[in-house]
Amino acid sequence: MRASIFLIGLFFSIITQAQEKCPDKRQFIFLVHGVGGNKNSFGHMEKYLRKTLNKNNSCHQIYSFEYPTGDSRFNTKYFAHLLGQFILKKTNVHSLEANDKISLIMHSQGGLVGQLFLRQVQTAPPQSRLYQLHNMFDSFITLGTPYWGADTANIGRRVLFPLPFQRKNPVSPFGKKELNDMSYASDIILELKNNFEQIFHSDLGIRPLAIAGHTWRHGIHLGEDDNMVPIYSARADHFRATSIRPHYDEDEITSYHHFVKTKRVPFILVPASHSKSEWPGIANIPRRCLKQKTCKHPSMPAILAHLKGQKTRPFHSKKKLTKFRLNFFVHIPIDLRLNDEDLTIELLNDPRNVKLPFLKQFLPQLQGIAKTSRKGLLRSSFEGRINRHGSPMVLKFRVSASQLKPRIIEAVVQEGHHTFIEINLLKNSP
Repeated sequence: MRASIFLIGLFFSIITQAQEKCPDKRQFIFLVHGVGGNKNSFGHMEKYLRKTLNKNNSCHQIYSFEYPTGDSRFNTKYFAHLLGQFILKKTNVHSLEANDKISLIMHSQGGLVGQLFLRQVQTAPPQSRLYQLHNMFDSFITLGTPYWGADTANIGRRVLFPLPFQRKNPVSPFGKKELNDMSYASDIILELKNNFEQIFHSDLGIRPLAIAGHTWRHGIHLGEDDNMVPIYSARADHFRATSIRPHYDEDEITSYHHFVKTKRVPFILVPASHSKSEWPGIANIPRRCLKQKTCKHPSMPAILAHLKGQKTRPFHSKKKLTKFRLNFFVHIPIDLRLNDEDLTIELLNDPRNVKLPFLKQFLPQLQGIAKTSRKGLLRSSFEGRINRHGSPMVLKFRVSASQLKPRIIEAVVQEGHHTFIEINLLKNSP
């Protein structure tokens, strides 16, 4: 009897001590790697976070999530489903308390997987386990995530899977479907664009931060990307306009006043490459950080500050950005058999400070457009350069295709940003 009383007392003592260790909340932190990666993509980040955040308690629990990247049977939505199951298992959702929080740190494609996971939580039935994660989120940190696509994804898809019917390549570290999801103007990119406001301004309670890298030496840019993902794609906020008209006159103008700029995801730029190479990898934390009082890695100070709810300090480069990207999504009547190559986009004004090398579309494959089976949608995506810095600029385009009435769009562009234009074209009047 005394032994039983002693064991019961010991049990409640342990529970009380655990509660005292975490008087406010527990923080579950999940690391999500990118395409072709695994938990090693983060180097020693898991150990460093555990060591740094749990100095005085054990309230921060860090887990690395791995998924079957490289398997061409699966796409990013399936990976997001697996992430949800992993989080439910590790947090034991039924034992979560009101103040407990879930944070995500994602590298590359992992950021797309994370967004799709959040969308799955938002749309889950109220009686589901996934729905119970509402209001449980905190930091949502992306590291070199191609929010809006990357040239390297399209190049990889064309090189590793050159045949239209080819579904497997035994030597490819990447899957065909995930590469297509990360290509410009993919169905996944369009879906995330259309749900951007709901994902980042919702009842989920997330605090997002997008960290982009660029290669550099002695404080000077060597390029406007991290060797894989352009800065304008690693930045989540963007310009956008949607104009779906039931009727319009030929060459009717859609004014630049239709464009809005989103302001949902704080953005910082750090001197780092996409993966570990000559420069520090944006997500790869070296072993030496485990011994340093302060980790001298370009991403780590911002990650720690954000996890702690503090302000982040961006790196300031001596070189200004010049590149931007335009994306057109053009809805057409479903009965017309037109391809992306049938879409014509002409620049009507000729600003001296802008260059659009791929506008003529003589090599549409260079534009990095994803493959799609969706009918009634034409897409175009191309990069430009701005020599003038600071404020946004307006470019005037004529958008047309065979048998359809053209429209004129006054598009807003700015260096280091994406611009999305979603319109429709109607048939010519008989």
